[in-house]
Amino acid sequence: MGPANYESKRRRRRILRRFERNLLWLGFGRWRLPDFMVIGAQKAGTTWLHQNLSHHPEIFVPGRKELHYFNSDLTRTMFGYARYFTDAGKRVIGETTPAYSILRDVDVAFVKKILPHLKIILLIRDPIERAWSQAVMEVATRTKRDINEVADEEFLSFLRTPQSLRRGDYPTMLDTWERHFGTEAITVGFFDEIKSDPERVLNRIFAHLGVSEITDWGPYPVRKVVAPIVEQEAIRLAREGGKFAVEESTPDHGVTKKKAMPAAVRSLLVELCADVNANLKQRFGE
Repeated sequence: MGPANYESKRRRRRILRRFERNLLWLGFGRWRLPDFMVIGAQKAGTTWLHQNLSHHPEIFVPGRKELHYFNSDLTRTMFGYARYFTDAGKRVIGETTPAYSILRDVDVAFVKKILPHLKIILLIRDPIERAWSQAVMEVATRTKRDINEVADEEFLSFLRTPQSLRRGDYPTMLDTWERHFGTEAITVGFFDEIKSDPERVLNRIFAHLGVSEITDWGPYPVRKVVAPIVEQEAIRLAREGGKFAVEESTPDHGVTKKKAMPAAVRSLLVELCADVNANLKQRFGE
């Protein structure tokens, strides 16, 4: 299928999904859709955030993280999407899909039409560290390879790809989502602050969502490292009261997944991330 035919098909599906959204409105509260989304960034603590959101009594998030509805080809109906939230009751509804951060302008415009009052959460991590973490995941972890067997050149090649560059392009993410939702709808959390003062980050997010502040953190994995482990394993651990492992740890495949960033990789990333870092400094200061 050529690009023109693909775009035409997506346009027709967006129109159909908007029609289905109008039908959902006629359900008089039976069908509900998200009040907020965690849109990313990838490798910036979204799994940790999703698990902590799930513990708040006034918030509902599905057991499944990363629904990928709005970045899919939209073949699934809006009713199918709404079924993920049927158990929410009167709680505030949200979902977490880091791929939403890199949606195209036309697709964010579609989200705005479907969910006009949506609140958005974006987590930001040092772009150099984020890119290296993604490279480790894509090049070594997902292929179950020992990281010490991966040549530096393979990491360098991956870091130059659009897949890597787009995931760390925070200025474009913010510009795109702010263009449609405005700055008031978006709150930003920083990975370094998650590590140093996670309770403060969560209560700031809870205030953004209009739910109660938390003072008793006992049930929350707020200072646990929550790795992006396999979905079903995460759900199983939760049911058994297990502890989640916020970044870097991965399922044990019997191979080494940790490695200091090679000098050549850091040198390349300093160059690739220079404009992003300058923009972040302008937006948020040091």
